[in-house]
Amino acid sequence: MIILNHYLGAVLAGIREGRQITQAQLGESLRCRGSFISNLERGNNGDISRDMVEFYSQHLQIPVDEIYNLAMEYQLEYSNRDGAFYELTRDIIKRRLKAKYHQDRLEPRTRTIFDRRIGH
Repeated sequence: MIILNHYLGAVLAGIREGRQITQAQLGESLRCRGSFISNLERGNNGDISRDMVEFYSQHLQIPVDEIYNLAMEYQLEYSNRDGAFYELTRDIIKRRLKAKYHQDRLEPRTRTIFDRRIGH
């Protein structure tokens, strides 16, 4: 099955947001602008190459196969829905993955100290 770019892009964006990495930061690693990353994640840059998925995989610390499997899973789930708008579908996928792959940027010890200071 061919995975459509907008499903693969939504998966990449959701995981990236869960890892709390901005498009600009990812673009810097790739030596490109954040707008390139934005277009890629929206499926506007043509086919998303295997090399690009491997780049995301390395930076987001998630296996390549897991990225492709998630994209295929969401494509199967949403491609048969009548009237489902692309942007709505993309937002749902991104929110699910952002929550699933959320990664606190603070080390556990730092998080404990921070939480104590703000009264949590």
